[in-house]
Amino acid sequence: MLIKNINFNNKKNLFNVNLDNETKFNISYELYEKLNLTVNQEIDTKIYNILEDEDIYQNCKSIAENYINYKMRTVLEVYKKIKQHTKKDSAIEKVINYYKKLDLLNDERYAEEYVKQNITYRNLSKKMIEFKLKEKGIDDKVSKKYLEEYNEEIEYENAMIIFKKKYKNEDLSDYKIKQKYFRFLSSKGFGFSIINKVLKNE
Repeated sequence: MLIKNINFNNKKNLFNVNLDNETKFNISYELYEKLNLTVNQEIDTKIYNILEDEDIYQNCKSIAENYINYKMRTVLEVYKKIKQHTKKDSAIEKVINYYKKLDLLNDERYAEEYVKQNITYRNLSKKMIEFKLKEKGIDDKVSKKYLEEYNEEIEYENAMIIFKKKYKNEDLSDYKIKQKYFRFLSSKGFGFSIINKVLKNE
């Protein structure tokens, strides 16, 4: 195999290396310099594999960048997103480490912001926040660290807000209706004592 042509893509800031068999690779400037690539250069299996690995890495990096730019993500979320496009874990790990070093992937910061947002604006229960963070790959110790200040008073206030949004000015005298409200709050992750307190005060 021979290198047919080499072009620089200003938009992606990458070199496009095209082979005579129509194979195309996107590679970094650093790798281009390291391999000292030239047009009509013969490419052996070793160099081909290096170019292929680099192309996979750059594609994974581009997928991760677009995903992270949209909103804050966890390491697990980025891993799953890239995994949809490649089975090469070494490339995924390399991409994740790259964005970790840039501090664009930080599970601690994600957990801190997620807890703040969901307590204040979405009024989620402590249990629900813990569950959702676990789904996103956040370690239990990290979740608990940022949920330390989520006390029973906040839990009650959030349960009351959610209840009033769903069932404003409802009659609680009917046992069956009251049970329906109980199941609703329970499904949101609120505990028995909190739910009883909400229903009693309503």
